[in-house]
Amino acid sequence: MGMWDADPDRQQAIIPPREDAIGRVSPGWVTGAVELPLTDIPAISAEINRAHAYWCKLAGAGDLPFWGDFNPLRLRSVLQQVMLYRCQPGGRRFLIKVMGEHVADIMQFQGNGRMLDEVMGEPNLTDVTRWLKEVQASRRPRFISKSLAWQSRSYVDYWVLMLPFHNGEDGICHILSTFHFEYRPV
Repeated sequence: MGMWDADPDRQQAIIPPREDAIGRVSPGWVTGAVELPLTDIPAISAEINRAHAYWCKLAGAGDLPFWGDFNPLRLRSVLQQVMLYRCQPGGRRFLIKVMGEHVADIMQFQGNGRMLDEVMGEPNLTDVTRWLKEVQASRRPRFISKSLAWQSRSYVDYWVLMLPFHNGEDGICHILSTFHFEYRPV
């Protein structure tokens, strides 16, 4: 497929669960996250695999795909499961250009055209911003498995693949995140 099929030097990052002051997992909080190797993608999700294959095709033998080559119609079948971020100058903030309907339903907010830090609360905001900044700085995709918990609903396990695009001069200009969700009872 390409140079991003596997990264044998990748170290697994484990992010511990978050709890509130009295030890309860708060609604919607990330309860834990693990970085997975890109080789796990085909076993997890056909949608994420499609996005990854398209990204690899655009990258070819090069470092990263050029943003101008990206055609969202090539990923029409996964658009409800994406968040597309535009990296703001200075690399500190991220504008949500597109938030798919399925992602908005799960995340319980609509972010199209809004800054990430205006619509996402803590501690999720810190985790997501850190991952986006790491993708931006490393110029490498990240594949992360996470869980969200709601006290009265269910757990949602999900996987997200974050794919960077460059604009030719200023480094990473966009990051495409593709999600796969699975539900399990509380």
